[in-house]
Amino acid sequence: MPMIGSLILTVVSPIVAQLGRRNQETLNRKLESSMVNAVIDSKSGIVQYPHLHDATLISLALEPTSARFRFQTVTKQVVCLVLHDVRGLSVESLFENNIVFEIQIAPTAKMEPEDFRRVLHLSTDHEINSDKVDKLRAENFVFVRINPTLGADVLAICREAAWEIEA
Repeated sequence: MPMIGSLILTVVSPIVAQLGRRNQETLNRKLESSMVNAVIDSKSGIVQYPHLHDATLISLALEPTSARFRFQTVTKQVVCLVLHDVRGLSVESLFENNIVFEIQIAPTAKMEPEDFRRVLHLSTDHEINSDKVDKLRAENFVFVRINPTLGADVLAICREAAWEIEA
């Protein structure tokens, strides 16, 4: 199982974890995309638009402080979720076929202690009650959860989650 910093990925083709600034710049040049505003349920944080239920995660590009998830919807549209100023990321069960059940985006104040433990790789309750966790709860950070039907189970803490639809 490849180890990338504190992130553990199991990568099975054709999912590609693209690493390095050159790869990201190449990917950015290739994308002719338009920004979209997401519709998120204010109570649950579940993303209603873009509609990604049953979408397939087709690639994941990682940089030191950002992550780009590309999904192909059931209508073959490609939608990107770009996380900026990532402070913690956990990706489990990344397989060849990764099907989305739902995506949730909410303030870190709504995160459970177990979520902090997982995404920040904490081992004790003392660490969960630390200044670092308090700062992430108090500042303008959000958590992003990709709940799978099959495959990739993702949890992240970041400053901003942006959406793009590829042309």
